[in-house]
Formats: sequence, C-alpha cells, structure tokens
Amino acid sequence: MTTHIIGLDQARQQLSGLVNGLDRNQLRYFVSSRGRPKAVLMSISDYLMTILRQKRASVVVELQLESKAKGLDKITSQEISREIRAARRARL
Repeated sequence: MTTHIIGLDQARQQLSGLVNGLDRNQLRYFVSSRGRPKAVLMSISDYLMTILRQKRASVVVELQLESKAKGLDKITSQEISREIRAARRARL
C-alpha cells in the first residue's frame, strides 16, 4: 500500500480520478490543508479490512479477558472438545 500526501485544492480538482485509482493502484492519500494532514482518502475495501482487523483483534482480547475472569482459561483440550460436541448437537 502506497501513501501520498496531496493538498486539499489538488484533491478537490482531481477527486474523481483519485477515487477511481484507489483500489486499482493500492493507494492512500493524506489530504492536507495548509501543510497539515486533515483527512485520509482510501478505498472502501482498504478501510473495511483495516477496521475489521482492529475489531477482530479487540474481540479476541475481550474474549480472552472474559475467559480468564471466569476461570475458563484453564480448560483442557478434552473439555473443549466436549463443549464443541455439545454445542453442535444443540444446533441440530
């Protein structure tokens, strides 16, 4: 993924072309105003992958903490297998 810095005026003039090239060219743009970054222009797939990756990581950490608090972090492999079988049977 390549990131470029582009001024707000230039981004405004070229917005359609910039947006159309985001996914195809694997680009991101920092849009700056008066030399300071103000926004990020990125493809929707790039955005979703970035957000989903962060959300998945936070969900995993949350589950780990919850399991530890309940004492489930010490469950054996056999107990895990039993729980999986029981859950599968319950869905049928």
